[in-house]
Amino acid sequence: MATHHAVQGVLGALADHLQERLEPLLQPGCVQVLGSQDLAQGPQHNQLGIYLYRIGVDPFSRSANGTPPGRSEGAGSAGADLAVTLHVLLLGWSPDSVAEMSQLAAAMQVLGHGITLGSEVMASRDPGWESEETVQVIPEEMSNETLLRLWNTLPGSYRLSVPYLIRNLRLHSVDCQPATTSFLNMG
Repeated sequence: MATHHAVQGVLGALADHLQERLEPLLQPGCVQVLGSQDLAQGPQHNQLGIYLYRIGVDPFSRSANGTPPGRSEGAGSAGADLAVTLHVLLLGWSPDSVAEMSQLAAAMQVLGHGITLGSEVMASRDPGWESEETVQVIPEEMSNETLLRLWNTLPGSYRLSVPYLIRNLRLHSVDCQPATTSFLNMG
Protein backbone atom coordinates (compact mmCIF):
# COMPACT_ATOMS: atom_id res chain seq x y z
CA MET A 1 0.00 0.00 0.00
CA ALA A 2 1.28 3.46 -0.84
CA THR A 3 3.07 5.66 1.67
CA HIS A 4 3.20 9.43 1.90
CA HIS A 5 5.90 9.30 -0.80
CA ALA A 6 3.20 8.33 -3.30
CA VAL A 7 1.82 11.86 -3.58
CA GLN A 8 5.09 13.28 -4.91
CA GLY A 9 5.74 9.99 -6.71
CA VAL A 10 2.50 10.14 -8.69
CA LEU A 11 3.13 13.77 -9.66
CA GLY A 12 6.67 12.85 -10.76
CA ALA A 13 5.38 9.85 -12.73
CA LEU A 14 2.84 12.08 -14.47
CA ALA A 15 5.61 14.57 -15.31
CA ASP A 16 7.78 11.76 -16.71
CA HIS A 17 4.86 10.38 -18.74
CA LEU A 18 4.18 13.78 -20.29
CA GLN A 19 7.88 14.55 -20.86
CA GLU A 20 8.41 11.26 -22.67
CA ARG A 21 5.46 11.82 -25.00
CA LEU A 22 6.10 15.55 -25.55
CA GLU A 23 9.82 15.22 -26.29
CA PRO A 24 9.56 16.65 -29.83
CA LEU A 25 7.80 19.76 -28.50
CA LEU A 26 9.66 20.32 -25.24
CA GLN A 27 13.31 20.19 -24.28
CA PRO A 28 14.28 17.44 -21.80
CA GLY A 29 13.34 18.31 -18.23
CA CYS A 30 10.76 20.91 -19.21
CA VAL A 31 7.78 19.23 -17.56
CA GLN A 32 7.98 20.31 -13.95
CA VAL A 33 6.04 19.73 -10.75
CA LEU A 34 5.52 23.25 -9.45
CA GLY A 35 5.15 24.56 -5.91
CA SER A 36 3.62 27.78 -4.64
CA GLN A 37 6.98 29.55 -4.78
CA ASP A 38 7.23 28.71 -8.49
CA LEU A 39 3.79 30.21 -9.12
CA ALA A 40 4.79 33.41 -7.31
CA GLN A 41 8.00 33.77 -9.36
CA GLY A 42 6.56 32.95 -12.76
CA PRO A 43 8.10 30.95 -15.62
CA GLN A 44 11.69 31.52 -16.71
CA HIS A 45 11.52 29.51 -19.94
CA ASN A 46 9.14 27.23 -21.86
CA GLN A 47 7.80 24.53 -19.57
CA LEU A 48 4.68 22.58 -18.84
CA GLY A 49 3.78 22.81 -15.17
CA ILE A 50 1.92 20.43 -12.87
CA TYR A 51 0.62 22.14 -9.75
CA LEU A 52 -1.05 20.24 -6.90
CA TYR A 53 -3.61 22.65 -5.45
CA ARG A 54 -5.66 20.28 -3.30
CA ILE A 55 -5.59 16.83 -1.71
CA GLY A 56 -9.00 15.49 -0.77
CA VAL A 57 -10.19 12.40 1.04
CA ASP A 58 -12.31 10.28 -1.31
CA PRO A 59 -15.35 9.06 0.65
CA PHE A 60 -16.62 6.97 -2.27
CA SER A 61 -13.58 4.70 -2.60
CA ARG A 62 -13.98 2.95 0.73
CA SER A 63 -16.02 -0.07 1.55
CA ALA A 64 -17.95 -0.24 4.81
CA ASN A 65 -14.99 -1.71 6.73
CA GLY A 66 -12.44 0.76 5.35
CA THR A 67 -10.72 -1.64 2.98
CA PRO A 68 -10.49 -0.99 -0.74
CA PRO A 69 -12.96 -2.72 -3.03
CA GLY A 70 -11.72 -6.14 -4.06
CA ARG A 71 -9.37 -6.59 -1.11
CA SER A 72 -10.26 -8.62 1.95
CA GLU A 73 -9.97 -7.06 5.38
CA GLY A 74 -7.06 -9.32 6.30
CA ALA A 75 -5.12 -8.73 3.07
CA GLY A 76 -1.95 -6.67 3.23
CA SER A 77 -1.11 -4.62 6.29
CA ALA A 78 -3.37 -4.09 9.25
CA GLY A 79 -5.42 -0.91 9.43
CA ALA A 80 -7.67 0.83 6.97
CA ASP A 81 -6.19 2.74 4.11
CA LEU A 82 -7.03 6.34 3.24
CA ALA A 83 -8.31 6.92 -0.28
CA VAL A 84 -7.28 10.34 -1.55
CA THR A 85 -7.83 12.36 -4.69
CA LEU A 86 -5.19 14.77 -5.95
CA HIS A 87 -6.46 17.89 -7.69
CA VAL A 88 -3.89 19.31 -10.09
CA LEU A 89 -3.65 22.06 -12.65
CA LEU A 90 -1.69 21.56 -15.85
CA LEU A 91 -0.20 24.92 -16.75
CA GLY A 92 1.22 26.32 -19.92
CA TRP A 93 4.26 27.55 -17.99
CA SER A 94 5.99 29.86 -20.41
CA PRO A 95 6.71 33.58 -20.90
CA ASP A 96 5.67 33.07 -24.57
CA SER A 97 1.90 32.91 -25.24
CA VAL A 98 2.18 30.65 -28.32
CA ALA A 99 4.35 28.15 -26.45
CA GLU A 100 1.97 28.32 -23.48
CA MET A 101 -1.02 27.38 -25.64
CA SER A 102 0.71 24.68 -27.68
CA GLN A 103 2.31 22.99 -24.65
CA LEU A 104 -0.98 22.80 -22.80
CA ALA A 105 -2.92 21.59 -25.85
CA ALA A 106 -0.28 18.92 -26.53
CA ALA A 107 -0.44 17.72 -22.91
CA MET A 108 -4.23 17.49 -23.17
CA GLN A 109 -3.81 15.39 -26.31
CA VAL A 110 -1.46 13.02 -24.49
CA LEU A 111 -3.80 12.61 -21.53
CA GLY A 112 -6.95 12.41 -23.65
CA HIS A 113 -9.91 11.27 -21.60
CA GLY A 114 -7.60 9.77 -19.02
CA ILE A 115 -4.58 7.56 -18.39
CA THR A 116 -3.65 4.95 -15.80
CA LEU A 117 -0.35 4.93 -13.92
CA GLY A 118 0.62 1.67 -12.26
CA SER A 119 3.37 -0.20 -10.51
CA GLU A 120 5.73 -0.07 -13.50
CA VAL A 121 6.20 3.68 -12.91
CA MET A 122 5.54 3.87 -9.18
CA ALA A 123 7.53 1.01 -7.62
CA SER A 124 10.80 2.95 -7.65
CA ARG A 125 9.15 6.10 -6.29
CA ASP A 126 7.37 4.54 -3.32
CA PRO A 127 8.61 1.35 -1.67
CA GLY A 128 5.13 0.59 -0.35
CA TRP A 129 3.49 0.60 -3.79
CA GLU A 130 1.99 -2.79 -4.56
CA SER A 131 1.88 -4.40 -8.00
CA GLU A 132 -1.91 -4.29 -8.33
CA GLU A 133 -2.23 -0.61 -7.36
CA THR A 134 -3.01 1.96 -10.04
CA VAL A 135 -4.17 5.56 -10.18
CA GLN A 136 -6.21 7.26 -12.86
CA VAL A 137 -5.50 10.71 -14.25
CA ILE A 138 -8.70 12.20 -15.67
CA PRO A 139 -9.96 15.65 -16.66
CA GLU A 140 -11.79 17.43 -13.85
CA GLU A 141 -15.02 19.28 -14.52
CA MET A 142 -14.65 22.84 -13.29
CA SER A 143 -16.59 25.94 -14.26
CA ASN A 144 -14.77 29.07 -15.45
CA GLU A 145 -15.99 30.88 -12.34
CA THR A 146 -14.53 28.21 -10.03
CA LEU A 147 -11.24 28.17 -11.95
CA LEU A 148 -10.94 31.95 -11.75
CA ARG A 149 -11.77 31.93 -8.03
CA LEU A 150 -9.07 29.28 -7.54
CA TRP A 151 -6.52 31.44 -9.34
CA ASN A 152 -7.49 34.41 -7.15
CA THR A 153 -6.26 32.44 -4.13
CA LEU A 154 -3.01 31.23 -5.70
CA PRO A 155 0.26 33.18 -5.68
CA GLY A 156 1.13 34.85 -8.96
CA SER A 157 -1.02 35.87 -11.87
CA TYR A 158 -3.52 33.78 -13.81
CA ARG A 159 -2.00 31.26 -16.21
CA LEU A 160 -3.63 29.23 -18.94
CA SER A 161 -4.50 25.98 -17.16
CA VAL A 162 -6.68 22.90 -17.18
CA PRO A 163 -7.74 20.91 -14.08
CA TYR A 164 -7.18 17.15 -13.71
CA LEU A 165 -7.96 14.62 -11.00
CA ILE A 166 -5.65 11.85 -9.90
CA ARG A 167 -7.86 9.31 -8.18
CA ASN A 168 -7.67 5.91 -6.52
CA LEU A 169 -4.51 6.78 -4.60
CA ARG A 170 -4.60 4.81 -1.36
CA LEU A 171 -2.31 5.75 1.49
CA HIS A 172 -1.54 3.12 4.10
CA SER A 173 -2.74 4.19 7.53
CA VAL A 174 -0.14 4.59 10.23
CA ASP A 175 -1.00 3.74 13.81
CA CYS A 176 -0.01 6.65 16.02
CA GLN A 177 0.32 6.38 19.77
CA PRO A 178 -1.96 8.76 21.69
CA ALA A 179 -0.31 11.67 23.44
CA THR A 180 0.65 10.93 27.04
CA THR A 181 -0.48 14.34 28.30
CA SER A 182 -4.18 14.77 28.83
CA PHE A 183 -5.58 18.24 28.32
CA LEU A 184 -8.62 17.30 30.44
CA ASN A 185 -6.52 16.95 33.59
CA MET A 186 -5.00 20.41 33.59
CA GLY A 187 -6.23 21.11 37.10
